[in-house]
Amino acid sequence: GAEVYQEIFSREFNPLTKCPSKMCSEKRTAGNLTEQVRGSRFIKYQEIRMQELPDQVPIGHVPRTMAVQCRGELTRSCNAGDIVTVSGVFLPARFTGFKAMKA
Repeated sequence: GAEVYQEIFSREFNPLTKCPSKMCSEKRTAGNLTEQVRGSRFIKYQEIRMQELPDQVPIGHVPRTMAVQCRGELTRSCNAGDIVTVSGVFLPARFTGFKAMKA
């Protein structure tokens, strides 16, 4: 058999369904793929939803929210209700799926 490694670069993960190795294409077989969790390397990931403080929002307005992605040792560094200061890179992301249809 052959081992195939799949790198994940997006927020969604879909396991491979067809064998992309040279061995499978030369023999013209689809190949049975089974996920090996022991050989996988997972990184810590957390998405935090931040919201403006109520005293900083003008009367009658809705507080603005923002999603912050934390990786590695930055995960689990704050709890719900904590007041935090965040520094990093602002990366706007397009809506996908149903949210993109509404936007």
